[in-house]
Amino acid sequence: MKTLYVMVVVVGVARSMSWADRLAVWHECPDGKQECADDSTCCSAGSGGGYLCCQNISMSGGPCCGDGCCTEGETCCSDDQGYACCLAQTTYCIAKTPGSTRPARCCPRWTVGCEVGSVGCCDPAQPWQWTIATASHNEIKTPKEKTQRSISWPNPRKTSPSEAYALVVSGWDSTKSSLIAITIDIATGNVKSKVQVNGFSDNPAGESTREFLWDHTSKKFYYFDVNFTAFGGARPTNGRQPYLVTVDPISGTTTRASITGAKDFPTGYARVSDSGKVIMATEAWEKSAQTGYAFYSLDLTTAVATPAGTIAVDASTKEQDPAYYAGYHRVASPDGSEVYRVGYQVVTQQTGPGVGIITLGGTTATTKWVSETTQGHDYFMTANVDTHNATDSKWSLLSLAPSLTDPKRGLDLVRWSPSDTSVYTTVATLGNAHPPRVMGMGFLGYVASVVSTDGTFASLVVDQAAIPEADRWALATVDLTTGAAKVMPLEPFDLAGTWSISGLGI
Repeated sequence: MKTLYVMVVVVGVARSMSWADRLAVWHECPDGKQECADDSTCCSAGSGGGYLCCQNISMSGGPCCGDGCCTEGETCCSDDQGYACCLAQTTYCIAKTPGSTRPARCCPRWTVGCEVGSVGCCDPAQPWQWTIATASHNEIKTPKEKTQRSISWPNPRKTSPSEAYALVVSGWDSTKSSLIAITIDIATGNVKSKVQVNGFSDNPAGESTREFLWDHTSKKFYYFDVNFTAFGGARPTNGRQPYLVTVDPISGTTTRASITGAKDFPTGYARVSDSGKVIMATEAWEKSAQTGYAFYSLDLTTAVATPAGTIAVDASTKEQDPAYYAGYHRVASPDGSEVYRVGYQVVTQQTGPGVGIITLGGTTATTKWVSETTQGHDYFMTANVDTHNATDSKWSLLSLAPSLTDPKRGLDLVRWSPSDTSVYTTVATLGNAHPPRVMGMGFLGYVASVVSTDGTFASLVVDQAAIPEADRWALATVDLTTGAAKVMPLEPFDLAGTWSISGLGI
């Protein structure tokens, strides 16, 4: 296992001491041979014998971990195969399953431990580990030059967006905020600006975040979280305080506001048309056990949450029950009366693709699962309301899905309805457009997508080369009125392996 951020200081009795050392209060380690200052803990050095002096931390469990130390803001995750230190704000430890060869591991807070995929962390809200077993990727040729795989936009409307905004995590430098905001020319794919996002305290240290919500009215990104490091990482009896982070993609500035009227970790969120409201779900707790999900209508301007119903889940609830992951939604109907979780019914095995439909109203929400009925495609990788053609009574979803008629499994844009299986249309074929992949780990990572009210669909996809190391990010756009599509590799050239996508807006 990979050891993260381990600081080790071995202190012997017979050594020369600085004046600071002489003034410190020391205690003897259990072997009677070593001493540590009282602001440190004697931690076993493992099979090699002896002890380490690990700086004390506020997190419950202390700094000792395997044969090393965890530092402030980290928690230990260990088993018989090794250990890792999890960043407590953004990750948590998934214990090794008895009989499994998959070790204990640090998984993102918004995922669950699973026995499939390359990393063993599955996202109920938006799958990020993909198995496209029938794809033939070795035939993909490295493009000699940047290409656009469609005709030009016919008679562009004056209201069409000219820029796309993206949030990405750069893995190059984890010593500072690795969240970056970029502005992209929507007609060419040229990156016009790139700024570091400042003040984002949930810095993922070069790892992926979950998707930021885009609001085209305010032209801001939104993120929902709680503080997992306060109180030594323990959940307070009155619950954790959720907060709302706003990101300006132009300046890279952030603001943070406490959400009133709700408590505990937000698992699901979806924008409700142009209302300025979001349907948010949080974990619901009773004493020390999670009992389901609480849904709220959240005002993005005031950060005030109004209850919109609850769904109960207890120890007897099976994973196949649509209530089990009901709070992990990412799509809302135009009137906010329903929310949707598009993904897998059994998340830990990534089986049963489909959509969970959660109906709000009153004190108790209801939920059902509808199996996916893709026609000529593997499964849906994204989901956006077709806002260009949406009304409260008649609307559909837009999803990217791998085409079964393409030997390389390029993505198509599909229009479909979660309530009417007769609605199914391939809006556009994108060609060399794929989810991200990692050498030796297969397809791994998010694909971001967004729809504007003028009828423009946009997505950040991967333009594949002959090998994963040469893949690059591309902006795909589709005119929902004409079906005209473009796939434009970003310029300047950025390798797909150096970024993970956190959000997209137009």
